[in-house]
Amino acid sequence: MRIIETRTRMLLQGRTRPYYTQAIRRKQLIEIELLIRHYVALLKSSATSYEAMIREVYPDRNSYTSFLKRLQQVEREVLAASATTLKKSSKKKRIEWFGKIEQTFKALREKEATAIYS
Repeated sequence: MRIIETRTRMLLQGRTRPYYTQAIRRKQLIEIELLIRHYVALLKSSATSYEAMIREVYPDRNSYTSFLKRLQQVEREVLAASATTLKKSSKKKRIEWFGKIEQTFKALREKEATAIYS
C-alpha cells in the first residue's frame, strides 16, 4: 500500500493537475485498499476457480453483495471527486454519465452474483 501511496503522491506533483487532485487520490486509496483486501482474501483461499474463491471467502450471497455495495459506495466517492475536474460538460450531464457507469457496474455485478450463488 505504501508503494501505491508514494506513486500517487508523485502523480500529484507531476503534470496531471488539475485532473488528478488530492481529493481524488484520497478516495482512490480507500478503493484500492478495499480491493487489495478482497483479492488477497481470494488468493488465500484454497479454491481453484474464481467462483469457488468467492463462495469460500463470502459463504453466502448476502456477504458477497455486502462487499459489492461497499465497493459501489467507494467507487461513487471516487467518481464524485473526479466530477469536479471535468469542466467541459454541465454538472447535470456529468452526474448522468457517472450514474450510467454506476448502473452498468451494478447490473454486471448482480448478474455475476446470481451466477455464482445459483
